[in-house]
Amino acid sequence: MSSDSPRLARATPRLPTTVQQFGVTAQTSSTSILLVYALYPENNEDDALFISNYIDLNLRDQLLRTPRVGDLTIFGEKQYAMRLWFDPNALASRGLTVADVSTALRSQNILAGAGTLGQSPIPPGQSYEIPLRVNGQFKDASDFENLVIQVESNGNLIKLQDVGRAELGSETYSSNARNNGKPSIGIAIYQSPGSNALDVSKNVQAQMNELMKDFPPGLKAQIVYDTVGFCKHHSKKW
Repeated sequence: MSSDSPRLARATPRLPTTVQQFGVTAQTSSTSILLVYALYPENNEDDALFISNYIDLNLRDQLLRTPRVGDLTIFGEKQYAMRLWFDPNALASRGLTVADVSTALRSQNILAGAGTLGQSPIPPGQSYEIPLRVNGQFKDASDFENLVIQVESNGNLIKLQDVGRAELGSETYSSNARNNGKPSIGIAIYQSPGSNALDVSKNVQAQMNELMKDFPPGLKAQIVYDTVGFCKHHSKKW
């Protein structure tokens, strides 16, 4: 067991319930960024949500397995999530609250966050939303809209579509990244403690060059921050 394990065990109970449900991972890495790649669409074919999802599915694990890479951070990351939007007046007229919707979701094996107030992007007059990770029998927006929230005494079913709507979008819109004016996603690479920066940079660039061979048409990757170039310049002078 690593030295971080006892501290992680003490900290975990203090984290929000939703965070504990998805799990916590502890990794050891340098605190300084080694390289930053920007992934962007050459001709605006893809949006940031698509690029972020592509990184998550095809690049993240491969880069983390690169020799002596300690960790990486995604700038402007956007994870696909089912977003539920509610009309507060429609909820109130049926005697329902956002908590009632959350209860219905949890009872049908859907992991749900709490209702939030005014998170962007938000249409005028909209008061509530619940970002969700899809997990269970529901596969698309129509499945969520047919979710039964309550059964009235006369047997009528109140469904989500009666008080709101569902759409597949980003889990969060709180951060964005751009490269030369184009929507992009950044990947910051950290080396593991005690490793040689020049060697790690060489390994990462070789790995990325291989991964780029399978990129979708129009998707490009560019190094936009490089601390190793400074090291190379000064090592030549010595």
